[in-house]
Amino acid sequence: MKEQKAIVRQQVREHLSAISEDQHLQFSRRIVDHAQQFLSHRQLSVVGLFLPLRDEPDITPLIHWCLERGWGVALPWIAANANRMEMRAVRHLDRDVEPGPFGILQPRPVQQIVPPSELDYIFLPGRAFDLRGRRIGRGKGFYDRFLTRLRKECVRVGIAFRVQVLDQIPSGQNDQSVDIIITEKGILKCSGREGDET
Repeated sequence: MKEQKAIVRQQVREHLSAISEDQHLQFSRRIVDHAQQFLSHRQLSVVGLFLPLRDEPDITPLIHWCLERGWGVALPWIAANANRMEMRAVRHLDRDVEPGPFGILQPRPVQQIVPPSELDYIFLPGRAFDLRGRRIGRGKGFYDRFLTRLRKECVRVGIAFRVQVLDQIPSGQNDQSVDIIITEKGILKCSGREGDET
């Protein structure tokens, strides 16, 4: 399983390297547009989002948009030298975040922890997804462990470029799936069967 996942990660890495800076910007804008359409008529209090790495879709405008709507926004926080991830509340991206482990911007430790039970939606990155909603991350397992703590009603939304969505990927018993995948091509509903992009 580990070798199979490594092969998928390498394939996706090659696909991502073919995306130009202009395409990255353009595709990210489309993903944010689709995400806003998806959320615009939803009743929610708190949404989990993430600050992207360079090769991930830039959903920073979506974070600002959610804050402007008055929703609670929580971002991943990883303790230094720890094997766990929490979500912490942010209100202002310019002063509530700082560089964390792995060089990823994350909430400052003084930001309030948001219990998993309070999240209505969580948006998460991945190295690869498939049409059934299965996900491969970067191999650390932070999201897989965190997702097991969510309420069943919390909607899990994968964020990716379309080249990261494959027909099928290997999945183990500890791997967590998503309900929805949003790419620059649209919204893919995953319900354990092949989805349709809308």
